[in-house]
Amino acid sequence: MNVFIVLFFIHVLFFLSIFEIYFKSPIIDNIPVSVKAQGIQLAKRVVIFFADGVRSEKFYEVTDRNSSHSPYIRTLLANNEACGGIAHTQVPTETRPGAIAMLAGFYEDPSAIFKGWQDNPVEFDHIFNQSEFSVAFGSPDVLKMFTRGFKQNVKERMHFEFYDENEQQFNNEAQLNYWVGNKTIQYLRDNKDSAILNQDKVIFLLHFLGPDTAGHNFKPHSKEYGDNIEAVDGIVKAMVHTLSSYYNHDNKTAFIYSSDHGMTDWGSHGDGSDHETETPFVAWGAGVGWHPISSLLPLLILTLL
Repeated sequence: MNVFIVLFFIHVLFFLSIFEIYFKSPIIDNIPVSVKAQGIQLAKRVVIFFADGVRSEKFYEVTDRNSSHSPYIRTLLANNEACGGIAHTQVPTETRPGAIAMLAGFYEDPSAIFKGWQDNPVEFDHIFNQSEFSVAFGSPDVLKMFTRGFKQNVKERMHFEFYDENEQQFNNEAQLNYWVGNKTIQYLRDNKDSAILNQDKVIFLLHFLGPDTAGHNFKPHSKEYGDNIEAVDGIVKAMVHTLSSYYNHDNKTAFIYSSDHGMTDWGSHGDGSDHETETPFVAWGAGVGWHPISSLLPLLILTLL
């Protein structure tokens, strides 16, 4: 009997040790924020193109027409106007932890597993909270998580718009992408010569849910999935032109294109396969360039703000 009691307490100890080892918050408070860069033009603003559910294999794929699903961005890479590669996400390869890793700089707090990866019980800092003003359009699932704990009055520091959650099941997934592009253009027209948008440390986030929805509905090798990636690419091209014109081509805008996770061949994500963890990453514009630290190893320098 005593042996069973000892074994019981050993198992309890092992069980509790899991929470101590693996479920400890990675969030560190009161980290000083500083940016140091020499000889590189810093960006006044950053535009983030968040293409949800795009896996790197599909992004870099050459189609039967000897072209790409992202012809505009691939042309930037081919002409050495952009730096690009493969970003590696971690499990769970879901939108929420992926978005937090991209925009807050840390992996999802482990305690969020008890919320079904739908909420983070621990407040955290992020790029919007460090900006002077932020503009974002996209899915409520992504944008709402960054409005909590904002360090100042939300209306004075950010303009976030998202469609109704029920509209995330548009019959044509590309509508989710065009909604974001149209909203951005309209916002810039309504705020022409805005002093707020012309200050330093302005963030634009354009979240495109179409590829993810198409991947779930039609699988990543479908025409619909490729068409959605291509639709995002076209919107990116239009947004680069629109924003450059809005800022009188001052060459002080940095652009980033990436994704939160990839997609399996059968249209799912969440695990750690290469198709789920490998996503495209492309950056161009002000403050982005190659800094050779040796003849063989180029280091990507990304000085955003």
